[in-house]
Amino acid sequence: MSLPNYNAALREPEIISFWEENNTYKAELSGDSDDFMIDTPPPTVSGDMHIGHAVAYAKGDIIARYKRMQGYNVYYPFGTDDNGIPTEHLVEKEEDVNANEMDRKETR
Repeated sequence: MSLPNYNAALREPEIISFWEENNTYKAELSGDSDDFMIDTPPPTVSGDMHIGHAVAYAKGDIIARYKRMQGYNVYYPFGTDDNGIPTEHLVEKEEDVNANEMDRKETR
């Protein structure tokens, strides 16, 4: 049995709509003890992507989900990335490209 290829351009809008309709990432912080926030780490450049990056992101996501299940108002900024901006600048410099001038298909 062959599975069809994943098409992000088709699926992402559906997923984002579902998240928005169900307030998946909405946090109504009130300043009381039921609030829980996971802060975005500062940007760093740590070389090539490795399993440590995946572990770090997975841990934050697990903690956020666990705290939501405990009834906390959780603020965990979606898509946090402690390597994205510096890495983007490094790739632009090494490849002599400008990400702002590239089509999305070229960035894959």
